[in-house]
Amino acid sequence: MTIGFLRRCRRRRVWPLLGLACAIVLVAPGRVAASQTLRVCADCQYTTIGDALAASQDGDRIMVGPGTYSGGFTISTNVTVQGTGEDATILIPGGPRNQLGLFGPVVAVASDTTATMRGVTITGNRIMSGALSNSGTLRLINSAVSRTSVAGYGNLRNTGTLTLINSSVTQNGAQGSGAILNDGTLTLINSEVSENGVEPGSGGIDNSGVATISDSIVSGNYGRYYAGGILNGGNMRIANSIISGNASGSATGGIDNSGVLVVVDTTVSDNLGGGSSGGGGISNTGSLTIHDSILTGNNGGHVGGGILNFATLTITGSAISANFALSGQGRGGGIFNSGNATLADSTVTGNMADSGGGIWNDGSVTLKDSIVSDNTPDDCFGC
Repeated sequence: MTIGFLRRCRRRRVWPLLGLACAIVLVAPGRVAASQTLRVCADCQYTTIGDALAASQDGDRIMVGPGTYSGGFTISTNVTVQGTGEDATILIPGGPRNQLGLFGPVVAVASDTTATMRGVTITGNRIMSGALSNSGTLRLINSAVSRTSVAGYGNLRNTGTLTLINSSVTQNGAQGSGAILNDGTLTLINSEVSENGVEPGSGGIDNSGVATISDSIVSGNYGRYYAGGILNGGNMRIANSIISGNASGSATGGIDNSGVLVVVDTTVSDNLGGGSSGGGGISNTGSLTIHDSILTGNNGGHVGGGILNFATLTITGSAISANFALSGQGRGGGIFNSGNATLADSTVTGNMADSGGGIWNDGSVTLKDSIVSDNTPDDCFGC
């Protein structure tokens, strides 16, 4: 095409005018490196992902065949790492160990790097911190971080921008806090965080950055001293999701919020709080807004079966039902309020406690077009 264009330039005697354009057409292709596909497998040019990454350039795709591959590598080019599927392409710890015999991250993404990983599982034990550690911009699609064990904080650690799509973080253990530890920007879409256990920290997600959870599940997580499901000290929005079956030994079962939390079209159910000041479903010392959601079946033990509030709480179009706080001195089966609570177009029904079955209040409660009824032993103590 270039040769034909040059011939037309000469034939039409417009070379002096079009010389620059002709030169650009001739030279530009040599300056732009075409993206390439690098293949990794036992019989491929590259047998390790690290070697393929070392040969990669921005825009390349690294295709990884079925098998188990050693990690310990850092992604520092803007590439896509494509596995065969999360059941087929497995990444395990690799590389040097520290003086305690612990590996670094299985996969790390460098800052100022934009990468995508698809169809892989990251797993393995004896990791110092962050089996997957992201400081850049990473999309994790159709993948899993599963059955990793870290001595530090976060099985999946993010200080950059991380998006999980159709992915799972399950059955991980950590000595620090959070199967997902987020200090950056985190987005979960159609993803699951479940059956993670952390001691002493929060079990599922520990967020001090900005987090958005949509169409996702956070379930069956356990934290010994902090929230079982989610610990939020940053800015978080949860929509069209399920927060269920999480537990804590001495804190809130479902969500502990000290930042800004908005919950929309979400079910918070069957979470178990622990200790004397836990709360079952959600505890709040920050700003909590709940729209069109359901809180049910949560057990707060001593206080706040559904919601434990010490700050600013706004509930609209939501149902708080069948929660309980029955420890012998349990208060606030539906809501324990020691802050400022406003309920509009909402219901608090069928909750149980030793006192304040529906609402136990020593703060300020405002009810607008809302129903508080059929709670045991009373609907509202202190209202």
